[in-house]
Amino acid sequence: MYNKKKMTLYALYLVLGVGIVIASIWLDDHSFWGGFGGAIAGVGGMRLYLGLRYRKDAEFAKKTDYTYQDERMLYLADKARSVTFILSVLALALASIVLRFCQMEPQANLCAWILMGMVAVYWLAYWLLGKKY
Repeated sequence: MYNKKKMTLYALYLVLGVGIVIASIWLDDHSFWGGFGGAIAGVGGMRLYLGLRYRKDAEFAKKTDYTYQDERMLYLADKARSVTFILSVLALALASIVLRFCQMEPQANLCAWILMGMVAVYWLAYWLLGKKY
């Protein structure tokens, strides 16, 4: 599950994230870059920790392997993705309408364009999966 290639990638995420945070502090940049670097470092660090734990703890490895192969867990994960997508689409549509009433045209347009992109990706995936299965 956690091979050497993935562990190297996670270590790279950690180093890249820490580098972005340090560069943000050094350049006195108070934009989103510091938070972005922290998030990348956090993801890389956590995945690296879980990979090392997977290698050293046989019980954790067994539980992890079972979780990723259990049909019920796979079904629940798929259902959660579906519900998340539907709620995101509804939230973006509602935000677009509310922002239009509040005379915030650029923000409303952004929400509408993101919504359109999500629906386009959904249709494309549905079409491709329909040809495959």
